[in-house]
Amino acid sequence: MTAREAWDVVVQTVPVISLGVTALGGAVLWRLSRIFVTREALDRHAEHEAAWRGAHDARVEEVSERLDRGERRFAALEASIGALPSQANMQALESKLSDLRADVARLGGQLDGAQGLTSRLERVVDMLTEHHLQGERRP
Repeated sequence: MTAREAWDVVVQTVPVISLGVTALGGAVLWRLSRIFVTREALDRHAEHEAAWRGAHDARVEEVSERLDRGERRFAALEASIGALPSQANMQALESKLSDLRADVARLGGQLDGAQGLTSRLERVVDMLTEHHLQGERRP
């Protein structure tokens, strides 16, 4: 084959090859249009995402506020618990209360004894008062 004949073959096959490449390019573009999103769909999705993000941010803010309130309550509880007496203090208080009960019981016994003494003194005072009253009545 001569150069002229080869050139003629190239010139005759170039349109066929060009048609094939164009068809292949069209098929690729058609396939890509199915894979990629249109501008309108992207805009709709962006609007939907913005609405969702607004609602999500509001919920996050609400949860954050609730956590802050819970944290403040927890700090108040910790402060209250910190102010409570310790176990050693409670045991010392229980011991002192036990001693106080014993003292009160002892004082109760002493008061019972004092009551008998008081009743005897009342009797003596009554007798003396009667004697003086009878002495004033005698002419």
